[in-house]
Amino acid sequence: MTISHDLLRLKLAESLAADPPALTRREVVLPGIPGKAFAVIGVRRGGKTTFLAQCRADRLAAGRPREAQLMVSLEDERLTGLTVADLGWLLDEHARQFPGFREAGGMTLYLDEVQTVMGWEGLVRRQMDRGGVELFVSGSSAKLLSREVATSLRGRAMEVLVHPFSFREALRHAGLEPTVGWDRLKPKVRKVLEARCRAPSTAQRDVKRARIVLLAAAGRSTRSIAEEVGVQPRIVSNWRRRFAEHGLGGLQDLPKAGKQPLYGKATNKRILALLDQPPPAGYARWTGPLLAKALGDVDVQYVWRFLREHNIDLAARKSWCESNDPQFVAKAADVVGLYVDPPAKAIVLCVDEKPSIQALERAQGYLKLPNGRALTGQSHDYKRHGTTTLFAALEVATGRIIAAHSKRRRRVEFLGFMNSVVAAFPDRELHVIVDNLNTHKKNERWLKKHRNVHFHFTPTRSSWLNQVEIWFSILQGQSLNGASFIAVEQLQEHIDAFIAAYNETAEPFAWTKKKVYQRRFKNRRITQL
Repeated sequence: MTISHDLLRLKLAESLAADPPALTRREVVLPGIPGKAFAVIGVRRGGKTTFLAQCRADRLAAGRPREAQLMVSLEDERLTGLTVADLGWLLDEHARQFPGFREAGGMTLYLDEVQTVMGWEGLVRRQMDRGGVELFVSGSSAKLLSREVATSLRGRAMEVLVHPFSFREALRHAGLEPTVGWDRLKPKVRKVLEARCRAPSTAQRDVKRARIVLLAAAGRSTRSIAEEVGVQPRIVSNWRRRFAEHGLGGLQDLPKAGKQPLYGKATNKRILALLDQPPPAGYARWTGPLLAKALGDVDVQYVWRFLREHNIDLAARKSWCESNDPQFVAKAADVVGLYVDPPAKAIVLCVDEKPSIQALERAQGYLKLPNGRALTGQSHDYKRHGTTTLFAALEVATGRIIAAHSKRRRRVEFLGFMNSVVAAFPDRELHVIVDNLNTHKKNERWLKKHRNVHFHFTPTRSSWLNQVEIWFSILQGQSLNGASFIAVEQLQEHIDAFIAAYNETAEPFAWTKKKVYQRRFKNRRITQL
């Protein structure tokens, strides 16, 4: 029997509209292995559906769209006789109604009691092969045994075993959970362990050890931890004891008896000493082979291993720009004061230019990869069709943008744009934040004619204090990158269309303060471990 499409559309609408239920939070740790589906298994009435609802609620709370969180309960009596073709049509209908989530990698699909649909394995494999989706399937242990999951999904799924309430969860459900003294993990230690579970580069033995400690801290028994992690109970007891005695260091393998290591602390000090010295003549930076060559008696593999263990990345670079303005504090306080406490009945604007935006024409299309996935692509070759300069003013209170195009960015163009800004706010006092470009200064004659306009200059080399720079980065990332234009006029119309759409949903930027610890480098390498 084939289920009607109207009923499937109704089921889709109900699934998307359903609010997360009030539930008791379960302490189940998801394996942090990317590209894998999650097979949620357990005894009947053990809380599998509740755990799926919890995962959906967590993602909704994190700000993911409701339309990208599709949870389908296949135990609905209206879906009796549902076929795998019907289920496939339901998922395709969701993709038609809400395109783009899968391509953006933000789609999550929950299939509850999936064992009721004959041939569900092929559908799940197809969804995983398409990519761009986080997939949860659940069912009773009678139908989703560990061995059957591994066979059906061919290594594409990780098992998540859901037990009935632990003692701690039972206390929580009854409103009797202790507020202190239960979880013995410090926040920093917990953060390290959770990072190990999520990182794709973490060895599986280290992932298992981290999960053992996290589950133990949640009040789980040794036997239940062993079943969920897939190890013997004595292994769980061993790592719990090691962590209790030695902390994070106890989760590392003990040195094996036998031959002493070839390299020791003296070698490590020699590597660090070399890193504090300039690289050989002709080289911009140290590399692993260069370090091994300079040491002379150290294998390059040991050098790489030492660098990884100490989180030293020889290729990564961080740039900075330090203001040399002697009035930095006063100017910065003036600008930030306008953001957090603007004058009454006044308009605060951030003004700047984005010069020389190029109208580049590139061939565009889709590239099909060997695995069947399609990616957007563009040709390396391009044609230039001129440039435009964009003047922009951001209203701090609303986030709306006023903009104008120009061929050049001289003083006359800047003041012409300011005239249009003043006309947009008649009879209002305007406080305008600008940087130290020469065209922004020495405009006293114009300011005398416009007594209601006050210029506030950011400190030198501190354009990041101007909020319109944030909007320029949004424009570049969402509108200009990857676009192709055959004329400057087309480029300008493209930017104007983006600004119009942006202003419809514009919101002010949340200006926050972050404490910065700054240290002068004085033209030398500083190694911090």
